[in-house]
Amino acid sequence: YNLPGSGLEVRDEGETYARSTAGFITLGAGTSTLSLFGDVRLPQGATVTGIKLLYQDNSAAGSFTNLDGRLRRRAFESTGNENMAVLQDASPPSSPSATMRTLEDAAPVPTRATIDNEAFQYWVYIDVSTDNPGDSNLRIYGIRLTYTLEALQP
Repeated sequence: YNLPGSGLEVRDEGETYARSTAGFITLGAGTSTLSLFGDVRLPQGATVTGIKLLYQDNSAAGSFTNLDGRLRRRAFESTGNENMAVLQDASPPSSPSATMRTLEDAAPVPTRATIDNEAFQYWVYIDVSTDNPGDSNLRIYGIRLTYTLEALQP
């Protein structure tokens, strides 16, 4: 299940950003931290097996200083959120590379890994920080969830 960076929503409209038709999102000038989110719609009964944050740092002038990706859920009758899987890197690689990088495979919380669309709503939440706001060579390409599904359910 893929959520492209350019399709994610910005949490705080005061944060500046740029969306690319190539599928990525970058932090805008003056914005050193960007918070993104997107709804997740997986099949009923699916078991989440992994999560990957896809990004690129091809900048000689700056780097990501923090990457944080989470798959979260909330019961429909609740105001509390639960993490299902968490990816964090407070010190991502800082050398420029034109290659796509991934922060990947946080083990989902076993008791929360099975999708129950009747009881919960699901979304991804991504926080990124940089030491060079507005650098178009620091890109978030999105988040990818892997899952298994034994049988289709209504």
